[in-house]
Amino acid sequence: MSRSTLFSVFALAALGACSNEGVTIGPRGGTIVSNDGRFSLEVPAGALSREVDITIAEADCTTMDLPGAIGSCYQLGPRGTGFLHPATVTYEIDEELDGLAADSLALSVRHNADWNLLADRVIDRDQGILQASAGYLSAFAIVEIPVVEHGEADHGPRRN
Repeated sequence: MSRSTLFSVFALAALGACSNEGVTIGPRGGTIVSNDGRFSLEVPAGALSREVDITIAEADCTTMDLPGAIGSCYQLGPRGTGFLHPATVTYEIDEELDGLAADSLALSVRHNADWNLLADRVIDRDQGILQASAGYLSAFAIVEIPVVEHGEADHGPRRN
């Protein structure tokens, strides 16, 4: 491999590593993925009326008043930016599933000081993902919720 080719490969790799810190997404839609590759947000076409520089950062869940979170929390910004059509939040959950019932996992989004469950979660154990729709940019986390006797999940995250 020539020296210029090696430099080009290195430059592309460096650009790829930095691209997860922020992505400009506009009316055509787009996707942003966390640096660890375990979290993504897919914004559909038409969900934004203008271009927005969307950032993503892994966050410590305990500092965000959500001690019962499973795995990492992710903060997307600019916080509060709303979508005209819901975006799709996807978590990779392979490690988090060990010993947990799929029905007990949910996605939670921060709204001001509160955390709210995203209602339309989909769990795909074969692909190892948990997905739900998001209406705005904020912090997101996986939480364990109690499962009631009839198989329907309770309406709030369990806090330790």
